[in-house]
Amino acid sequence: MDLLPAETSSEIVKKHRFRSLKLVDLNYEQLLSDVPYGSDYGKLDNGLTYYVRLNSKPKMRAALALAVKVGSVLEEEEERGVAHIVEHLAFSATKKYTNHDIVKFLESIGAEFGACQNAVTSADETVYELFVPVDKPELLSQAISVLAEFSSEIRVSAEDLEKERGAVMEEYRANRNANGRMQDAHWLLMMEGSKYADRLPIGLEKVIRTVSPEIVKRFYTKWYHLQNMAVIAVGDFSDTKSVVDLIKTHFGSKVSATDYLDIPRFLVPSHEEPRFSCFVESEAAGVLFTGYAYGGLSELPESEYISCSMGSTIAGEIGVFGYRPSMLLDMLAGKRAEIGTKLGAYMRTFYGDCSPTDLETALQLVYQLFATKVVPGEEDIKIVMQMSEESINAQERDPYTVFANRVRELNYGNSYFFRGGIPRPSEPILKYNRDDLKGLPFTFPTTIIREVVRSPMVEAQCSVQLCFPVELKNEKMMEDVHFTGFLSKLIEAKIIQVLRFKHGQIYSAGVSVFLGGNKPSRVGNARGDISVNFSCDPDVALALVDLSLDEILRLQEEGPSDADILTVLEIEQRAHENGLQENYWWLDRMLHSYQSRIYSGDLGTSF
Repeated sequence: MDLLPAETSSEIVKKHRFRSLKLVDLNYEQLLSDVPYGSDYGKLDNGLTYYVRLNSKPKMRAALALAVKVGSVLEEEEERGVAHIVEHLAFSATKKYTNHDIVKFLESIGAEFGACQNAVTSADETVYELFVPVDKPELLSQAISVLAEFSSEIRVSAEDLEKERGAVMEEYRANRNANGRMQDAHWLLMMEGSKYADRLPIGLEKVIRTVSPEIVKRFYTKWYHLQNMAVIAVGDFSDTKSVVDLIKTHFGSKVSATDYLDIPRFLVPSHEEPRFSCFVESEAAGVLFTGYAYGGLSELPESEYISCSMGSTIAGEIGVFGYRPSMLLDMLAGKRAEIGTKLGAYMRTFYGDCSPTDLETALQLVYQLFATKVVPGEEDIKIVMQMSEESINAQERDPYTVFANRVRELNYGNSYFFRGGIPRPSEPILKYNRDDLKGLPFTFPTTIIREVVRSPMVEAQCSVQLCFPVELKNEKMMEDVHFTGFLSKLIEAKIIQVLRFKHGQIYSAGVSVFLGGNKPSRVGNARGDISVNFSCDPDVALALVDLSLDEILRLQEEGPSDADILTVLEIEQRAHENGLQENYWWLDRMLHSYQSRIYSGDLGTSF
């Protein structure tokens, strides 16, 4: 790996607010404490473990989790996939909440479904996660009460199960592509000889489609015990004691089972011989490969560092595979076989990407990489040296690069390894006024188009996209951009409610706005589109398209409810509050302010 510094020391100080660094004496023979460092840690009388930690960033936010030591490896043959189904049912219905009311409640306080309320099932555990605002006293208590519902009150009825089968099947189907099948094969190879090999968390299609509520309920009551669970709370709390008290309030009255089973351990046997797999996959776009060896630039004396660090550049100019680049380009015409090399601080690496039919060609190139002795001629070296000289001159003309280089010299003892920077051209290569740029030539369809694109696949899948042209008028541009964003969130929420929560036929849906085809001029209208995207069973795709269009038409005719609008605005407001605390958000805002149609020299006014 390369260990080049990504930021200057002053940036690190600002980021972490280090005031002083002190040496710590460590005794490597001493066992680590069982008590987590920096957390309020304990166990309730009923067996539930809790961890609470203060963290002031982001402000007025908390990350909560219910970790359950129950995963797919505990499933019997007729239960394969049930651990994951239980995770889905948790958000569907509990003793206190029904009909996905948990999702609606959490979204009403700004915790968006998927981004801020989600769960994951692995072979060994199931973790329910919430990211919620805590600027109102009751919000944290309500969120912890949701985790308490997950721990023991998940409802498993025939109706609940039927609604979730489609969503789980769509998640299963989404993984049945080339990458998914290859990952599954790799998992079987790694876990060979253990129960893990036959317990992928997604389970079996037959179980997902036919498992009975009784089997699901049996699995839930058999393994979901407080002794197998922990509540984790990290956030901008006033103190940890108040959070612990809330955990005790919502979990303390629950009675632990007296006949609960200990979680068994399933060992993965070791193997002496290396294992490898060769997997033929007809849909793979390109079976990727890489190789590496330890030993890189750090092994070189200073006198050889510069020339060797330029080895890849020099080899690229004269032909690393034994042929000049121009000749090799002709030889590889019609093939997709790309081999690259990298000489890093501690490793030498080659990597390749090719189409399945060109694998032999790619491997021939790898052979040539090792078999060809690259001997540069004087003219080759002269060309590369001219390029390098101009690069160094460009760096020296740039005050910021000079500053960064000096910082690295100071930080790393003037080590030759940390010298240099990104070249900068001596003058602008392209210089245009944004109002004079040519717009991209594109037109919208003039009629409604319905088209089915068919392609042979190993396992049937279907992706659906509904596109609606959008044109925003220049005089109301800034306001309409925001309204378009709010509208996309509203449509996304309603499509998920109808297709997943009501009909149980999709896993998720996304609505996106594209306005990127417009030139950054300060005049003229902006054109683009809003698109609705989801995947589903091919047999129900057309029916789901009609349901989606019906819901959009209903919104046009009736308008959204006040609750719908408040939920969207709450989610956007919470996302905005989070963004204010993130450097990436500010970088993006500043960039957009510079590129805004109303920018005329003053960034603050534009923002």
